[in-house]
Amino acid sequence: MSISVIVFHRDNASDLEKLENVDRALKKLKNKIKKSNLMIDLKRSEYYMKPSERKRQKRITAIARNQRAVAIEKQRNLGR
Repeated sequence: MSISVIVFHRDNASDLEKLENVDRALKKLKNKIKKSNLMIDLKRSEYYMKPSERKRQKRITAIARNQRAVAIEKQRNLGR
């Protein structure tokens, strides 16, 4: 893989606009990847997980989520 470096001069406004457009496009791409959960899907398909393991992991995350919700609710009730 080769990496090319582009040097922009401050006196040339069109080069700065191109750089800003590239930054904006990169930001949009990152947001689209984040919203589409592409990285999560890639992580999930990195190795095979048996259906029983998947169910077990799902149950563990649900229990942890519930415990966090209960702890937050207790903290809110103590503040009243």
